[in-house]
Amino acid sequence: MHYPQFEGEENVVQTASFSILRKIYDIESSELLKFSIGLTRKALWPTNLERQNVSLALKIFSSNLVMGLLELGEKHNLMHNGDTANFLNIFCAWWDIANVKIVTKGKHKNNPMAEPITDYFNDIKKEFLKKFIAWLDKFEKMNSNNGRFSRETHSALRQTSQAFLFVTEYCCNNLNMSYLLLRKIQTDELESRFGQYRSMSGDQYHISIRHLYETENK
Repeated sequence: MHYPQFEGEENVVQTASFSILRKIYDIESSELLKFSIGLTRKALWPTNLERQNVSLALKIFSSNLVMGLLELGEKHNLMHNGDTANFLNIFCAWWDIANVKIVTKGKHKNNPMAEPITDYFNDIKKEFLKKFIAWLDKFEKMNSNNGRFSRETHSALRQTSQAFLFVTEYCCNNLNMSYLLLRKIQTDELESRFGQYRSMSGDQYHISIRHLYETENK
């Protein structure tokens, strides 16, 4: 897929390739030590329902895989390895910010992006989210239709990122909170419940009220 450069000149377009991840998987399939540790065939060739599985998605959006792309991509002359690594890295950083549930996570992981978000003017998480929203806006203006986000995905990413900023500002300024743990305000359990409904309804993604009642009565 084509995507705009995250930072820098607005008209620069980069290319991310999913097929290169499968090549990395094949290259490392017989190795004992791997960059792509945890990467599985199920993550690379998911069914329609498995594409909604967060744990499988995180095997793709992995900092280890980013390092593998940079190292092995250059070694094996794989096309678009740098651009693909940059694309994955954007979402790795976004997930690090959104997935903070405990105050000390950033210190344990030695990752400043995994620190609780604050409303300080120089907070790198807040600045990243602002750049991420601007990047999505550039994405929307692109003429290319090659692998773009769906309208729903684009809208969800933008609204969620904007909501993170609004909630952080409100809680810090109006409720005198010094930081916010964004993982605490997500809907993981609700999404997990609907995942069970879909699974027990024959792996259908769009379930009806009848399916829901039938599942509850099982």
